[in-house]
Amino acid sequence: EMLRTLLTTSIAIIGIFLLARIRDTMEMLERQWREIAASAALTARALNERIHLLEESARQEQRMASLYRMIAAVSWAKSPLEMAREFLGLVTEAVGAEYASLTLVRAGGSPGERVESFREIAPFFVSPRRGGMAEAILRTGQIQYVDDAKTDPKANPDLVKAGIRSYLGLPLLVNGQM
Repeated sequence: EMLRTLLTTSIAIIGIFLLARIRDTMEMLERQWREIAASAALTARALNERIHLLEESARQEQRMASLYRMIAAVSWAKSPLEMAREFLGLVTEAVGAEYASLTLVRAGGSPGERVESFREIAPFFVSPRRGGMAEAILRTGQIQYVDDAKTDPKANPDLVKAGIRSYLGLPLLVNGQM
C-alpha cells in the first residue's frame, strides 16, 4: 500500500512538474509569438513608409522634371503667346487639369490674348464675359474661385455647359506686373 501511495504521489508530482513545464513553455511560445507579431507589424509599417517615401520621391522627381521643362519652354519661347502656350500645357499636365486657360495682359492692364489647354476633355468655346473671372483678377489682383459652377452666379455659362464643376483663377506676376 505504501509503495502504491509513493508511486501515485511520485506520478502526481511528476505530472504537476510536467504541467508547470508545459504552462511555462506555452507562455514562452505565446510571448515569442507576440514578439514576432510586433516585429512583423514594425517591418510592415517600415515597408509601407518606405513605399510611401519612394512614391513621394517619384512624384517630386516628376514635378522637378516638369518645372525644368517649364523653365526651358519659357527660355526658348520667341513670343509671350508662344511662352503662354508652352507654359499652360505643362501646368495643365502637372496639376492634372482637364481644362485651363491663360489670359495675357496688355500693357495698359486690360485682358489680351487667351491661350487654352484641353486634356482628356473635348475642346469647347469659352466666350469672355464682362465682369468675368479674368476681369476680377485684373481688378483685385487676388485669386478668384468658383466652388460650384452650377450655383455660383460668377460661373461662366460656357464652362458650366462643358461640365466644368469648379475652377479657380490666379494672377501670375512677372517683375511685379500681372
